[in-house]
Amino acid sequence: MDANTDTYQFGGGFVWKADRLKVTGDVAWTDSTYTQNNLNFNYTLTTQPTRTFNFDTPAGAGGGVVTLTNFDLFNPSLYRLTTFTDSGTRTHGRDIQARLDLDYALGDEGITNLQAGIRFNSRDADSRAYTRTGTAPANQFFSVLPLEYSSVPGGFRGDEAETVRSWLTPTRESIIAQVDYLRTLTGLTKGRPGWNAPTYTGNEKAYAGYVQARYAFDIGVPVDGLIGLRAIRTEDQINGIATVTTAGVTTNAPIARDNSYTDFLPNVSARLKFSRELQLRVAFTKTRTRPGFGSLNPSVTVGAPSTICATEPTSVDCLRTASGGNPDLKPIESTNYDASWEYYFTRDGSITLGAFHRDLTGFINTTTTQVIDPTYGRLNITRPENGGKGHIRGIEAGFRTFFRAPWLPNWTRDFGVLANYTYLDHKSELAPTLAKTLPGMQPLSGVSKHLANASIFYENRFLSLRAAYNYRSDFVVSYGQVADPALNNALGPTLPVKEKGRGTLDLSATLNPTSKIAINFSVSNLLGTAATNTRQFDYNSPDDVYAWQTRFLESVYRLGVRFRL
Repeated sequence: MDANTDTYQFGGGFVWKADRLKVTGDVAWTDSTYTQNNLNFNYTLTTQPTRTFNFDTPAGAGGGVVTLTNFDLFNPSLYRLTTFTDSGTRTHGRDIQARLDLDYALGDEGITNLQAGIRFNSRDADSRAYTRTGTAPANQFFSVLPLEYSSVPGGFRGDEAETVRSWLTPTRESIIAQVDYLRTLTGLTKGRPGWNAPTYTGNEKAYAGYVQARYAFDIGVPVDGLIGLRAIRTEDQINGIATVTTAGVTTNAPIARDNSYTDFLPNVSARLKFSRELQLRVAFTKTRTRPGFGSLNPSVTVGAPSTICATEPTSVDCLRTASGGNPDLKPIESTNYDASWEYYFTRDGSITLGAFHRDLTGFINTTTTQVIDPTYGRLNITRPENGGKGHIRGIEAGFRTFFRAPWLPNWTRDFGVLANYTYLDHKSELAPTLAKTLPGMQPLSGVSKHLANASIFYENRFLSLRAAYNYRSDFVVSYGQVADPALNNALGPTLPVKEKGRGTLDLSATLNPTSKIAINFSVSNLLGTAATNTRQFDYNSPDDVYAWQTRFLESVYRLGVRFRL
């Protein structure tokens, strides 16, 4: 794979003040293109070794493992080229944003400030692709191809489970050097294909305006807050090629969507100051969360067939997976109620306790359904869909302080700790496709019931150090219809894929040698925590599960330098 991103940005703004009036505004322009070109060298074994499977090993991180008996995975005569694929995608986006805000100060009591503003945002996106696959003639063993080979770098490092970790594969450099030879060998023309016509184009415009007033008065305790209204008009145009199923027949057809909606979103908040240390915050708001622009892309990306696919296209071994967006996605609508107590026992220390409730409509779930595609046969398509009504409610608690008590030594003053805990009760009706076989309220995908994090940090004007441990409990990854062997593996009941709870340890450091230079270093997932997914056999037996997937999450090291002019 060869990939690169080219991004260009421009922005500017102003601030103007006149007596009690303050006017601010800015505009920003971004243009970004992501290009990816792929060469897929697909091969298979010439003989099938004896395999031993353990679908949930007790060793290491667990999950499925496989071992081979008396088979040399580094013998080039045991591998054969099957197909060679040229593919690529180019995604382009352009974004224009502008805003203008006015703030007029009236006084210290009653209505203290009148505020108003307007927003404009226009986003354009287009996607192009190419793909072609050639089939190799018989007997194209590794031993006769003009390529160089090496062993795949051993996977699952740090895991104790015994499994296949490495095998023989052509080197990336030799595939690139012999790319035209491989194209010709598999019946393709030389050279990289040109880009096809756009598979997806879209434009979204949003016009927004708001008016709000800040207030402050005394009812025995000081009260201040905000009351306002925001109006948003959203218009989007989506064009592409979609996989459409009608009366059991699936076709690939052009699709165009022109959507528009107008929202009026009130917000009311208040803060009651019972003392310098203790205060209560309450708020009522309505929000609309638009789906990601890429999620509206109707085009479908189809995966390669299994290497053990038989010649019969209806064979279960030939089932392909595919993924795509959904041009009919609607915004997530939410009505929100929040309250929190805040106690500040020092200038740098606080204890907070909050409660919240969200009434949701249209929460976006990831769903998997099965169709018979006219080109690729049976496909399991994963795409986002809006669900029905639902809710999120819960409580949260937080604590933060520096070690600056007078009885502590001076060297502790720049050290501190932070801890948070959140409990969530969350459920929603699934998308109609899945609700047919799993009706009622179900847990939201991607949301845990318990979230907790704890940090220890050191901060002064020159140096910042932080170690943070974050934990989340089990959660549903996605909902999908499960293949039913009694129906020739056609999709049957809807069951969730769940991910076991896990914790991660992150480190970060920032050094400021001068006021204009910052050196940053960070490590994400220092311990290399694995993610383990399970799937239920039967929805009526939530504890009757099998290990479905174990992913070894990467540890990411970052180093950066930032300059200020």
